[in-house]
Amino acid sequence: MSMVIRLLGEVSAAVGGHEVDLGPARQRCVLAVLAFEAGDPVTGDELIERVWGEHAPVRAAGTLRSYLSRLRAALDRVPDVRIERTPFGYVCRVDREAVDVHRFRELVGQARGADSDEQAAGLFGSAFMLWRGEPFASLDSPWLAQIRAALAVERFTARLDHIDVELRLGRDALVLPALAEEVAAHPLDERLAAQYLLAMYRSGQQAEALEHYQRFRRDLADQLGVDPGPALRELHSRVLSADPALRRAETPRPTPRQLPLAPRTFTGRHRKLEELTTTLSAPGGVVAIVGQGGVGKTWLALRWAHQHTGLFPDGQLYADLRGWSQDEMPVTHTTVVRRFLDALGVPTAAVPDDPAAQVTLYRSLLADKRMLVLLDNARDSAQVSALLPGGDSSVVVTSRDSLVGLVVAHGLHLCPLEVLDTAEAERLLESHLGRDRLADDRAATDVLLEVAAGLPLALGVLAAQLAVRPKLGIRWLAAKLHDSGARLDVLDYGGLTEGLRAVFAASTKALRDDEERMFRLLGTFDLPDFTVHSAAALSGGTHEAAQSLLEALESTHLLEQHVHGRYRMHDLVRLYAAELGHEDTFEAGRRLVDFYLHTALSADRMLHPYRPGTEAATPDPAIALPHQDQDSALRWFQDERLCIPAVQRHAFGQGLHTDSWRLAWAVTTAQRRQADWQENAEIWKTGVAAAGGDPERLAVAHRFLGLALARLGGTQEALEHLERSLSLAEKLGDQRGQAHSHYALTQTLELAGELDQALTHANRTCQIYEDLDAPAEQAHSLNSLGWCHARTGDFDEGERLCARSLELHRDMNNDLGIASASDSLGYIAYHAGRHHEATQHYETAARVHERLGDMVVLADVLARLSDALHANGDTTEAARVRTRAVELFHAQHRIEEANRAENRQRS
Repeated sequence: MSMVIRLLGEVSAAVGGHEVDLGPARQRCVLAVLAFEAGDPVTGDELIERVWGEHAPVRAAGTLRSYLSRLRAALDRVPDVRIERTPFGYVCRVDREAVDVHRFRELVGQARGADSDEQAAGLFGSAFMLWRGEPFASLDSPWLAQIRAALAVERFTARLDHIDVELRLGRDALVLPALAEEVAAHPLDERLAAQYLLAMYRSGQQAEALEHYQRFRRDLADQLGVDPGPALRELHSRVLSADPALRRAETPRPTPRQLPLAPRTFTGRHRKLEELTTTLSAPGGVVAIVGQGGVGKTWLALRWAHQHTGLFPDGQLYADLRGWSQDEMPVTHTTVVRRFLDALGVPTAAVPDDPAAQVTLYRSLLADKRMLVLLDNARDSAQVSALLPGGDSSVVVTSRDSLVGLVVAHGLHLCPLEVLDTAEAERLLESHLGRDRLADDRAATDVLLEVAAGLPLALGVLAAQLAVRPKLGIRWLAAKLHDSGARLDVLDYGGLTEGLRAVFAASTKALRDDEERMFRLLGTFDLPDFTVHSAAALSGGTHEAAQSLLEALESTHLLEQHVHGRYRMHDLVRLYAAELGHEDTFEAGRRLVDFYLHTALSADRMLHPYRPGTEAATPDPAIALPHQDQDSALRWFQDERLCIPAVQRHAFGQGLHTDSWRLAWAVTTAQRRQADWQENAEIWKTGVAAAGGDPERLAVAHRFLGLALARLGGTQEALEHLERSLSLAEKLGDQRGQAHSHYALTQTLELAGELDQALTHANRTCQIYEDLDAPAEQAHSLNSLGWCHARTGDFDEGERLCARSLELHRDMNNDLGIASASDSLGYIAYHAGRHHEATQHYETAARVHERLGDMVVLADVLARLSDALHANGDTTEAARVRTRAVELFHAQHRIEEANRAENRQRS
């Protein structure tokens, strides 16, 4: 039984002539999308977008799953067709020849490459018999409309090719009726007008042919303000003079088909392919695919070009401009134009000597043609500009340069190409090696994916090494990649001219000396990303100079500005830059550490002006990045949350132990406010090592590490560090250090529910601070002691102490202290049944913590405020506040607290 899926008309399917019930319109639309992509996966999100567009229902995912289930059931007994769900999306497994649109494209391709016009005419006829009306008739979505329009262009172009064949076969009279219909539908198409003119003349209708030309000329002038092209004017002149040579078919000029072989293992890039189709389906489109070396620009361009040869019946021109070749000079536009003229069949004697005249001739020949010009590996805008033909021909350029000049001068469409995502990268490896081989060792496969980091060239090189060793498992190659210093050696396998080093070297060859110096410096330091400020510190130059250098590296795609103002390198590019090295590494690193340390100290002082002093707390304003307020300080810490630990590790590795310890101290306030307990623990583990033999620094490091571990749930380990901190402070005779350690022990034991022990340490904290006459610390310790009393049920004593704490903090205008004491008093009032008073205290605390950006404590306060509001009878406001608390808990990954808050809301 033969299976067919019809898209060129009403969407339907049949087996052996019997129709398959495909269900309602949207369900048929799902099959249409999958059949159109036959064999290629489509993600659930893409299916929803293509089926519903912007008007997808709220439960579109569930509806989609229902449609897919019904389609599977409908096709269950149909041979050789099935819908599968893969890790990369849904796939319609079907012979592409069974889908009419793919069969149409195959027949048209065969017709264009046929050995004779008779054979071509038969193939064209078979192709057009597949059309039963408008594609996807009665179905509608933005995606379908786009594909429908593209198919209409393909059909029309193929129809004109078919008419050319019929005219060469002398079937002028036979095609006249069809030509008349096409002319009525496309009254301003010059190629069609020429066919109609020639067919009428050859059919003995010279007067009607001339009248048709004059009518076409007037319509063209009235509607477009232009005259017919030179080819049509020449044909009119010959018809006017009754040229007898027109009565026999002329030998056409060769149609260039210069595209290199299409990539066999292409995968992913669906949105980019659609973007190219949208831009290039209309005549005269110009697109530049830009991106770093090895990211697959040529791969994408050739894939699209081979898929859409039907849009360009007059042929395809291709030139490798060698703009980024390591060993060869870029090809001049003059050389390319001369080669194009040869491909277009221009006799040598007819080629002008003047290069400018050659460009004019090239553009004239393409003026009335629908051709594709693929300019690969362009160096810059100047190399490309003269090769843009104008008219109806389309151009695709690939380059590592951003080609801003072409954007400004010609308004070309930029198509930036980034690395593959993890799913696409795995799919590419799978296309090389097969699914079973990847599945044999999941961990080793993950290593390959991590090292290649989505770079198609790297994935291809790795796959090639395994492809020539079919008996070796993936683990063999993963082991070779374990040493990061040897990865580029592995990726230069086989002396490839396009190995990773060769590609990166070609990119750096074009850099100026100062640009290359910055490139090497950035690669030397393993930071997640850089800003203009950190790059300026690293290079020792001005902010303006650093900005210019980063923009130059970004323009050649050696850097990526992944978010506004932040630049990063691909991991393999960074390895190459590090391999080049730099003579100024230590001093550059020293400047980088100084910048981060003094900016962090300055920001910490803005966040916590009452923080107990330390010898670390003196930022140098000549080095530090200034902050205007607490919000800007907190934003800086958030933006740099991944870079600061990397800088701290670098400082420690370079023996800058004091700076490494100070960075841990400076970032702690921000990390605690943002609930980054894991990062705070990691940074203080380095801080403990950096403290070395200094007992005072070691006591501080153990204390902060213990507090972070306590928040992570490691109570026993936390208490060991805190006891160690207290012991060191006692040996030093450091009363303030002892008080800090007792305070930390109070917090940790209270969190663990050991209230009696917590109360003991809270009392000791108060006694020491009172002896030291430290009002800020004493106010905090009074609140801590009062809180512990309240937690044990002694609300009277707790209220007395917390009220005294609030009074002291107000005298000092200490907002954070006011918020903490108000929170404690709210807790006490709530448990004493004074719910209105509790609400007022909690609202005070919440306002302050929100203003300070202390989201961790704010979440706890809001949860308690919601309880107080609910108990006070304001259930609507209670529900709103609790929802906000739950959102914050989830954002901080505090799932247990979020669940408790949600359960209280339901009760």
